[in-house]
Amino acid sequence: MNANVKKGDQAIILKGKKYTLQPISGALYMRILQHREDLNDGEAYNVAQFTATVDLLCECYGNKFKPDELLEELPLEKIVMEFALLEFHLRKRMDKEGEKFKQNFTSGGESPKSKSGSKAKT
Repeated sequence: MNANVKKGDQAIILKGKKYTLQPISGALYMRILQHREDLNDGEAYNVAQFTATVDLLCECYGNKFKPDELLEELPLEKIVMEFALLEFHLRKRMDKEGEKFKQNFTSGGESPKSKSGSKAKT
């Protein structure tokens, strides 16, 4: 198992290789949200929507695999489910970060930015 893969990290396995969900930028998250809005509730995907879903999944996994690889290696239902579960996994990450901040704040520790080594001059 890859040392960078933590227990519970979202992963896709293609041709026996495990790919983990990468950190998601705000810009990528905005594209994910827009795509969710573009999808019809419960309706079948059209070609453009499914292509966008596959492209976004590739981007979320750091473009470590190509859309064609995802389409050939994962069954349709897993592709759709992977996209549907993105929000769940991103919320888990945000909850972890919030918990770290809360623990640091309640223990009187420094904020993450102040730990970067920059000290105020007195």
